[in-house]
Amino acid sequence: MKNFLIDTNILVNYLRKDKEALLFLESCIENYNLATSFVCIYELLKGVRSKRHRDAVSEIEDKIMEVDYGSTNVNKNSLELFSENYLIKGLGLEDAIVAATCIEKNYVLITENLKDFKFIDGLEVYNTKQALKLIN
Repeated sequence: MKNFLIDTNILVNYLRKDKEALLFLESCIENYNLATSFVCIYELLKGVRSKRHRDAVSEIEDKIMEVDYGSTNVNKNSLELFSENYLIKGLGLEDAIVAATCIEKNYVLITENLKDFKFIDGLEVYNTKQALKLIN
């Protein structure tokens, strides 16, 4: 069984009722392990503008998927990824943490920002459209 880590942009699309994001996540809930990084929850919370939005983020945490809070290895590996790729590839710290989490925990990353991750060795990454084909 595949384990999927869902990036912030997919969660935003889900909250906005995007058809592909809804279809993918609803198709996975019963048959796949879904997780997101604490960094993705943090990024969602930065965009919260009302109690309703905050409650929607809480629902993701409580009912839809596990939140991965990382580990010492994830922290160490994310710093290494960031150090190696920040200047050359423009890798952000949050994306480095997400990538390191996926590599360490054997998650397949689902994101619409493939270009931000495609150069990272050992990371399996798909966008929503590709992921829907993967699970069907």
